Amino acid sequence: MSTEAAQQLTVTATRRMERRLRHGGGTLCCRLQLLRAKFWQGIDISGDIQGLQPIAARSAHGKALLDLLYGQLLLSRRLAGGLQHLDRGFDIARTLFTASDYFTVMNRHRLLRQLPLSETPSHAESLETLLISARVIERMKRADIRRGSYSHDPKDTYG
Repeated sequence: MSTEAAQQLTVTATRRMERRLRHGGGTLCCRLQLLRAKFWQGIDISGDIQGLQPIAARSAHGKALLDLLYGQLLLSRRLAGGLQHLDRGFDIARTLFTASDYFTVMNRHRLLRQLPLSETPSHAESLETLLISARVIERMKRADIRRGSYSHDPKDTYG
């Protein structure tokens, strides 16, 4: 997400949250959108994550959303710890998914496990780009396993 799009998301989510507060509605989704916008603007969100945990803990849906979002944000920068949050969110949400969504998310997480992660953030990438990279890595690993030993006789000119 570009910085401009993140700034627009901040404005939109703030307005939506104000409307929800006036009408007595919940604001977790709005707060999660603000969290996402802050992340893409380069603002540290670790304090926000801690602050949202009590609100998210009110329901399994909220806990799952918070962990899944934070895991996705960390993985978008290929940061270690992202998979742990995705796993925790997936475990919580597994009963909330439809059957097709369950398998879609499960396969997506399986692919994302192929990515090398580190403590140093890399350039942010979209989910589509991460999945493409993960598929390439997975194919390369499979090709390496399938490749048998090949002995070539240098005197054989027909190969």
